[in-house]
Amino acid sequence: MRDTIQDKNVVPFLQLGHDVIDETTQFDNANEKLAYIVIKRHATNGTRNAFPSLTTIAEKVGCSKRTAIRCVQSLVDKGLLIRLKQFDPDTKRYHSNQYTIPKFVPSDTQSLPSDIMSPPSDTVAPELYSFKDDDEENIQKQQEQKQAFLHIQDIYTKAGWGYPNGIITEQLLQDIQDYGKDIVGFAIETAAMNNARSYRYTQKLYNDWEQKGYTDLATIKRAIAASKQRKVPAPPSPDRDSFLLGE
Repeated sequence: MRDTIQDKNVVPFLQLGHDVIDETTQFDNANEKLAYIVIKRHATNGTRNAFPSLTTIAEKVGCSKRTAIRCVQSLVDKGLLIRLKQFDPDTKRYHSNQYTIPKFVPSDTQSLPSDIMSPPSDTVAPELYSFKDDDEENIQKQQEQKQAFLHIQDIYTKAGWGYPNGIITEQLLQDIQDYGKDIVGFAIETAAMNNARSYRYTQKLYNDWEQKGYTDLATIKRAIAASKQRKVPAPPSPDRDSFLLGE
């Protein structure tokens, strides 16, 4: 008799209150409301924490990644989500954001419950917020993330694109999380050398490197160097010189 293994960790449905569906003020548009629902759908059982990537949010909402970024930023600004960047000190990489979903309060409710918290604003490196500010490890992660962003922001401005706006800042933070600050910095420098006019050019580079399986900066640089060597034209042969000189 074959044993049957059942995974009971995943609830096959989402409990969504009528107040979210009926809300007409707090969400700017349908995409934003659906992004909120998608993130809520990914919440770990028994908690209000979810870890979907921006790519996953975009796919399930049915919108572009850029639209998903705007929706998430708007939800964070309104206090409907609390976002925390996830940094792995072992791999030195950022993982998918952690989203904490406060208790939803309809816009027609006058007083807010005490368990609703809004993250403080940070104009230099946004959303470096954690519930455990007294936790040394979390503070260290926040500082490392902030330094990584400031490093990339400096490279970005030197590329001649000015200071990144809110949408670009969110994209930079996500790309640092996905690819690491070294690759992001190199991509910006490469884009600037190719006279790119915006950060959008780097997305082509990331996609190309990812498709070719380049996961670290050293591999990317070796591949570029090898490509340049292949493109160097061979010197003309003596017979060809003679022909060109009419000899």
